[in-house]
Amino acid sequence: MNSTRAIEGYFVETKESLIFDVKGFLHPIDRIIAFIRYYPSPKGTRRRNGIKFSKLYKLRDRFEFLKKRYPQYLFPNTYNGQFLQGVLHKDIKKIYNPTETVQFLLTKNTLSNLEKESMSFVKILSEEAPNNSIGISGSLMVELHSPKSDIDIVVYGKDASYKAHEHLKNLIDGRKHGVRPMSITELRELYMFRQPDLDFSTFARLERRKNISCMYSNREIFMRFVKDPSEIKEKFENYKYNKVGYATLKAKIVDDSEAIFTPCRYLLENTKIIEGVQVEDLYEIISFRGRFCEQVKKGETVVARGKIEKVTRKDGSKWYQMVLGERREDTLLPILEHSLKPVGVTS
Repeated sequence: MNSTRAIEGYFVETKESLIFDVKGFLHPIDRIIAFIRYYPSPKGTRRRNGIKFSKLYKLRDRFEFLKKRYPQYLFPNTYNGQFLQGVLHKDIKKIYNPTETVQFLLTKNTLSNLEKESMSFVKILSEEAPNNSIGISGSLMVELHSPKSDIDIVVYGKDASYKAHEHLKNLIDGRKHGVRPMSITELRELYMFRQPDLDFSTFARLERRKNISCMYSNREIFMRFVKDPSEIKEKFENYKYNKVGYATLKAKIVDDSEAIFTPCRYLLENTKIIEGVQVEDLYEIISFRGRFCEQVKKGETVVARGKIEKVTRKDGSKWYQMVLGERREDTLLPILEHSLKPVGVTS
């Protein structure tokens, strides 16, 4: 696959053996927007071909690492005045494709327990979704997994994603084929790992409503649903984004049809800015972080806290959007009517 078509779920490796995970599906002409995830390090706990690697998770840590050691992979985004992480096409040594990982494992003679369980789960999903639409991403794809690694699954294409999501919901609800929801203990471990800016009871209640994460053979599954490149008509250069500031809003969700996708998107009405920068024509919330997928549902009134951007299209149309996930304190919660109490919180 041409690097210009690398999208969410893909990884790219540079000539320095830095491994980046690709973000979204809109990219500049000369590079791929991707965030550093693994780097060679004598202190690393992951090993591949005799070389140790360390993993970066927090967004702040990723920026600091590149700023100090590889600033060439930070570039000024002329469309919003901020810096982004990305890899020029000329600096890409290898592209990792999740669907090709599945095909590779199908031909591999000996599989580890993680590989066996991953392929078994792919087979279960393929009962409803086309097999060629399902991929395996994450540490397994780049051969930096550990025996305790979770399973990262990507489904490409809108139709395939909706079918796989509904199938997964039925599997979780019915506890079929060894697929089950996360236990309280497992949810608490996830809570401690993510360290979200909300109490555990709210976190657990929201996670229990989702179908993008579950357990299979006592191993955590994390799902991503991504549009196929053929379904993406937009171009990166057709949009300009200007940061306006931060705000907290209250609004009603009128469209959650893209809630399962990465990036996820929610359309709003009756938007009211409660705190922070005041803007009009704010119609949508978006996020590139999986933790905000399936977070709220159509018809719910929500409270959200995040960055406000002004979006300008090449045709001159303008509107505002809230972007979630750049800060730990970013929030998207359904609320009780006539109050600002998030679901699960008591006075």
